[in-house]
Amino acid sequence: TKDDLSGIETPQATLRHLAEETLRAARAGEELAPKWREVYSWCKENAPEETRAFMSGLGYRHEQAKINPQTAYDIYDKENGNIRISPSSFENYSHCPFRFFVGSGLAPEERRVYEMASREIGDIYHECLDRIMTSLSADGLSVCDENSRWQTYTAEQIRELAGKVFDEVSKGYRGGLTSEGPLEEYITSRMK
Repeated sequence: TKDDLSGIETPQATLRHLAEETLRAARAGEELAPKWREVYSWCKENAPEETRAFMSGLGYRHEQAKINPQTAYDIYDKENGNIRISPSSFENYSHCPFRFFVGSGLAPEERRVYEMASREIGDIYHECLDRIMTSLSADGLSVCDENSRWQTYTAEQIRELAGKVFDEVSKGYRGGLTSEGPLEEYITSRMK
């Protein structure tokens, strides 16, 4: 019947429903329904790794270990050998000890997020154009002078200069943003 198949959908959703049903039955002190025992057998046979990983969490018990007093002393802010604590620190601790530990004890720095968007692409192109123009004008001659680099450089020389300038600008742009990850490297290669 339709009711017999409820919860049996995609493999991931079925595993999720199987885990929920297994937990529900265990908490109620009941045996797992025959439908779910059959689903479990099928999953074990056809998706053993996923089933093992998914079901292994069912028996997990989170047990907190106490932090070593010396470690606690070492990681917190100290003044003259004494740990400094303020009323707001006590308040933060009372709301969530773990959050207090992470924020005050570990004090992580926020991760820098880099993105290559149209503004960054425009910045790179503008800097490249500025450097190319400066290079072509370095001889001090007018752009219209037949002996200026503007007039004597071939298309191949311009492409070579542009490629060299682009490589210099993109590698130094915002601390290496253009080579931060595969997406940025792809965008940079398409820009060139």
